[in-house]
Amino acid sequence: MIFGNPGVYDYDGKITYFAINVEKLFHAENNPPIIALNLLINLTYYPRKIATNIASVYLGNLKIKEKLFHQESEMLFNLSDKELLNSLIKNRYYDANDFPQENYFWDLDVTEYQDRGFYPYIVNYKDETRIIMISNPSNQISEFFDSNDWQIDSTILPRGDFLEILKDARKYIESISNNES
Repeated sequence: MIFGNPGVYDYDGKITYFAINVEKLFHAENNPPIIALNLLINLTYYPRKIATNIASVYLGNLKIKEKLFHQESEMLFNLSDKELLNSLIKNRYYDANDFPQENYFWDLDVTEYQDRGFYPYIVNYKDETRIIMISNPSNQISEFFDSNDWQIDSTILPRGDFLEILKDARKYIESISNNES
């Protein structure tokens, strides 16, 4: 089930470039369901492989009341993708300082995202949300920062639309979790 619009025109002629794809993979009796949860940004699937885990892992990271989905940073929101890469990754791994990049990190699933080299971030400003995916295709952190080792993709959508996507995805995962196999 796809929540949001991954980059195609809808019936009203509107287009956005963000969606969450949730699929029920397996649900054995008396066990939590196994689902896949992937992000679609600008028609690109993140992570590149199906991200699977028990439903409750993803439910905890889709709560629309989480501070992450409401805090604002005009400075980060208005940076170019290249500047964002430097601010978020360089400060995270190479120039450890007091910059609070972790405040914007969307910790979806360590094993399926971070361990595979995918780092989602959320930055809000005014009524908009910027979803950022930084990836390291080699999944190797070199000793010195080289922007060529990293890729960045981002999109901006109205914050209300983003929160609605989260709410709908969460509601669907809850329904999977509450149904019998």
